[in-house]
Amino acid sequence: MVWWSIPLEATSPHLSNSSGSHQLLGSVILPGNNIQSLTPSESSSDLWTNLMGLWVDSQNQQTRLIFSTPTGWQPVITSSAVLPEINIEIRPDFWRDRNIVWAEGLRWQQKYIDLNSHQRLFTPPPSNSTGRESARFPVVWLEIDLNNQGISLQPILSRPGSRSGVSPLVHVASSTRAAAAINGGFFNRNNQYPLGAIRHQNRWLSGPILNRGAIAWTDQNQFFIDRLELSQTLFPDRREPIPLDRLNSAFIQRGLSRYTSDWGSTYSPFTPREIAITVQGETIISHQVLDSINFSAVPIPDDGYLLILRNEPEIALALGIDETQCIGLVCPPSTQTEHQPLPVQLVDETNPPDFAEYPHILGAGPLLLRGNQVVLDARAENFSDAFNTQRAIRSAVGLKTNTPGRSGSDSPAVSLLLVVVHPRLGGPGPSLAELAELMKQLGATDALNLDGGSSTGLYLGGYLLDRPPQTAAPIHNALGVFLSP
Repeated sequence: MVWWSIPLEATSPHLSNSSGSHQLLGSVILPGNNIQSLTPSESSSDLWTNLMGLWVDSQNQQTRLIFSTPTGWQPVITSSAVLPEINIEIRPDFWRDRNIVWAEGLRWQQKYIDLNSHQRLFTPPPSNSTGRESARFPVVWLEIDLNNQGISLQPILSRPGSRSGVSPLVHVASSTRAAAAINGGFFNRNNQYPLGAIRHQNRWLSGPILNRGAIAWTDQNQFFIDRLELSQTLFPDRREPIPLDRLNSAFIQRGLSRYTSDWGSTYSPFTPREIAITVQGETIISHQVLDSINFSAVPIPDDGYLLILRNEPEIALALGIDETQCIGLVCPPSTQTEHQPLPVQLVDETNPPDFAEYPHILGAGPLLLRGNQVVLDARAENFSDAFNTQRAIRSAVGLKTNTPGRSGSDSPAVSLLLVVVHPRLGGPGPSLAELAELMKQLGATDALNLDGGSSTGLYLGGYLLDRPPQTAAPIHNALGVFLSP
């Protein structure tokens, strides 16, 4: 919802009471100190259902009209050369077609895209639909020429020195001096930690989760989009191998996870009782119990890593840790216990293996397009059914290749699309299936859904292109576009 304030030149004693303002439902102002009732037409009834009234405020020789509209609606103000009146028309179709070269290799485009009736094959109308629901969506996107050597891309964080924290996209982009940016992957709004892959210069700032889609790229602007898994296996000396669940992740599950110095200088526990196992070089040297209630923390060695064990006593025994010795006051939280040195080896690999070749990765999901085919499968990426069927504001990233029908890994991408899609005219936002079809219409052969809803935002040159900044929620990470001087 967006609030508007429209100033007029003169005040009128008929528009205010002693408190300075009052509410007038369904009214417009006519100069000459007249108030005329407005009867909404049938075509505007949806707007008046959502309009939260009209306030008139008269102070300091000025009258202001204050009202709110749904996101995507905008007032268009005209006046008459003959009659003393102004007309305020509130419309959902205020976006104008744009096709602007903002910088060499960076083009800003926006227009309405109509999916027409064939889209019904992908998304049947809901049970309460009249069958006449519009499939015309306002779409804003940036097209980036990947052959332009003066353009580079990086994952950017709201707080570069911390894994936790959120900030408005405008602030994140401007503080990193990005020329353009789009909101990135998912995060936990409570603790503000990322929930998915963020890899920068071959460093896993946050590890991938749940076989979800990701986009990867090199410093030479070679791109790859697919679902991503990271497999890690610990090989203790003369013992059975142990699978590791996560790397530098705030997605918490039982089992053994690994945290490196790319997570930070220390690790603080997420759950009430965790065991931190310190590995220096390739040797386990100590372990201790961590207590999230007391916010105890443990250093992460620069020349090694921490293994964090949650609710798996069998793994503790396999690593030579007797959990029965760490109950109650026998082994109080944050008390380090010497561990008989145990050599370990670590093996990790990505699935598919292609991801290992890319120093930069940003995860989100679900995957929308691969090789010019719709491959949407939210369940395969462990998204809920509610998420899969939701219709909301969306953002996505896509690749256009030289050869339609071939994936980005088979055919060099020629341009990257950063896309945001707002609600259809007079209706809800796109479903994931509709987003996939919209990306195809924009020419993408491979595409990935990003975090959407209130996180959606497309930034260019200091401004959000698609929405008023006050309507955009803070985000954790983004995909930034940088121009060489």
